[in-house]
Amino acid sequence: MLKEVSFSDSKENKQSKSTYVLQNITATEVIEKHKTEIKDYNISIPTKQLSLPFLFWIPKMHKTPSKQRFIAASSSCSTKAVSSILTKVLKLIYQSHKFYCDRIHAYTGYNCMWIIQNSLEIHEVLHTCRSKARNLQTYDFSTLYTSIPHYKLKDKVSSLVIKSFDSQNWKVICVKHDKATWCQVEKKKRHLFVLRCCCLSFALAY
Repeated sequence: MLKEVSFSDSKENKQSKSTYVLQNITATEVIEKHKTEIKDYNISIPTKQLSLPFLFWIPKMHKTPSKQRFIAASSSCSTKAVSSILTKVLKLIYQSHKFYCDRIHAYTGYNCMWIIQNSLEIHEVLHTCRSKARNLQTYDFSTLYTSIPHYKLKDKVSSLVIKSFDSQNWKVICVKHDKATWCQVEKKKRHLFVLRCCCLSFALAY
């Protein structure tokens, strides 16, 4: 889960289009592997979370022909601790990138940020349009995320992480409780510190 990921993926991996790959390993072995790998990052897994996500299947009856949707119930599983930390870290990366895009927008008038937190941001954009919007359409990409080649996704995520760290020459990301902040040095032992290389490992391998 937290193993260092090589940026020079093999040609075979780049050409693979499989979203799910069958593994010849038991659930117990996977959990033990998670415990071992996150131990290097001083992260522990509570006993009640020593399980794998449960996969639910529900039909899309409104589709013709009917399709299926898979939902992973991961509220309590062996990756929960890392997922919680990763969410905080990536939100900080997002804020850094948004600040960068906001500056470009202020100077040029071009909006380079097309990630929204909720629908209210859409209303704000429409309200501030110079010309009145007359046609508005929405689209649903059913296989958008599963169709993105993993090696391309890794390359873009790593580039974004590196740019965020280099923007103010940050050294670490400090994670404490429900908050992640940028830091130049490690100040207090009770904080969890995520170095740039660790951040890349989190974002790319998880």
